Amino acid sequence: MIRNPLIDAGQDLPCTVELAMDAGLSQAFCELIDDRNPVHFDDAFARAKGFPGAIAHGAIAASLLPRLLTKWLGAWPLAQDDIDVSFVAPLLVGDTVTARGRCVAVEDGAVVCELWCENQDGKPVVKGQARVGRRPAAAP
Repeated sequence: MIRNPLIDAGQDLPCTVELAMDAGLSQAFCELIDDRNPVHFDDAFARAKGFPGAIAHGAIAASLLPRLLTKWLGAWPLAQDDIDVSFVAPLLVGDTVTARGRCVAVEDGAVVCELWCENQDGKPVVKGQARVGRRPAAAP
């Protein structure tokens, strides 16, 4: 059962989720998805491609957003909930990423949340929006 998501527009979600993006985690994810691109584990190669160092898959950071919603709401998602994400900057191996959120509206029985993951410098690497808490319409 979902916890009571009562929150007002403009309020930050009452929790965060943090992850240290180390080389081992990045490499394990690459192995999981069979990605051998050296931009994910070779700093010199990544620098030659214009990055400051090896970059982790954005999907790792994006995965923190559902974890954030589950931490806040408990049993999430409901059948009518949705989430959209965009990758806005690279996540570097060695960064610490934190998922945060804010309620931007309460409409049609749903809480609309702005979500983001930021690195240790406060720079967003993933942005998203979720509509949570909607219950399926009752059958006639």
